[in-house]
Order: sequence, then structure tokens, then C-alpha cells
Amino acid sequence: MRYSRGDTIIEVMFSFVVFSLLTVGTYIVMNRGTQIAQRSLEITLVRQQLDAQVSLIRYVKDTNPAQWAELTSSKFLVNNPLDVVSASSDGCPAPGGRVDLATGTNAFFMSVDQKNDTVLPVRVLDTTYSSPSVYANVDLINAKTYGVFAQIVRAEQNSGVNTAKAYDVYVNACWDSVGAAAPLTIGTVTRIYDK
Repeated sequence: MRYSRGDTIIEVMFSFVVFSLLTVGTYIVMNRGTQIAQRSLEITLVRQQLDAQVSLIRYVKDTNPAQWAELTSSKFLVNNPLDVVSASSDGCPAPGGRVDLATGTNAFFMSVDQKNDTVLPVRVLDTTYSSPSVYANVDLINAKTYGVFAQIVRAEQNSGVNTAKAYDVYVNACWDSVGAAAPLTIGTVTRIYDK
């Protein structure tokens, strides 16, 4: 009579351990891949928001001289380029210079007035600005911004002569992303030449 040998309890436990490690490792890799895909999508969407803000500012400059004059007035214009952005306690950029959101800053965002079919700048206040719940964006219809703001500075003002009448538009965004230890920030600077 022949004896049949089966697997010992040690061999069975070892196979369960190997299977468990492979399962957990696969889950970790898939989770990380999902986080990277989510972050890439958020960055793409926020980049589109920043580009839209710049496009709306260019549109105002080209179509509404009175509104453009207001944007380049002391109400919105930052006097010192070093005051454009300052650090905040949560790691996000904040409007520099006057940073009291209750009384208003020189930071703004572009919104749409559907009644008059116009584009207008809205000052960043505590009633119009809040932290984003998913990613930084601007609600054009309701005139609210979630982590996005713009500031405008006269370009090359330190040269003493600003013959080109150029302005630098800084647009910044900040939001908490999935799996990131620190908030994600994106900013862009666009030079606009006045006529």
C-alpha cells in the first residue's frame, strides 16, 4: 500500500501569506495609480480654469475699455510686484499686500453677468472666495471662486519708464488633492500690452 502525501500546514500557511502579500501589493499599486490619474485630471481642469481667466481678461481688454481701465486702476492694480503673492498658513498662495478678505484685496477673478451679457471682474472677498471642495475652480454664473484668484501688476515699472504700458496678470490656484501631503498649487503669468 502506498502512502499519499498532502501539503503540510506550514506549506498551506506559506501559500496564504504569499497570496495575501500579492493581493495587498496589487491593491496598493492600483490605489496609487488611481491617485495619479485623479491628480492629473485635477491639474488639467485647473489649468483650463486659469487659461479661461486669462482669456476673459484679454476679452475685457479688447472689448470694454472702461472695464479695462478699472482693472488697471488702483482698485485692482498691485503697486509692488513683490506683493503679488504671499504665503498663507495652509500652504496655499494668498493675495499679497492687502490680505484681509473681509475688507477686500486687490485680487479678483472674472465672472459673467448673464443679464447684461458682460464679463466683469469681481474682487476677492470672504463672501466670494472659499476653499475648494474638490479642485480649484471659478463659478462664473454665481460669481464665486474656489481657490482661484488673479492679480494685475504694471510690468517693468522699476525701469522708470513704462512706455509699452504692459501689465503682468498673475493667476493662482490652490487645492487639496487626493493622496497629497501638501496642497497643490498652480500659477501662471501673462503679459498684456495696452494700446
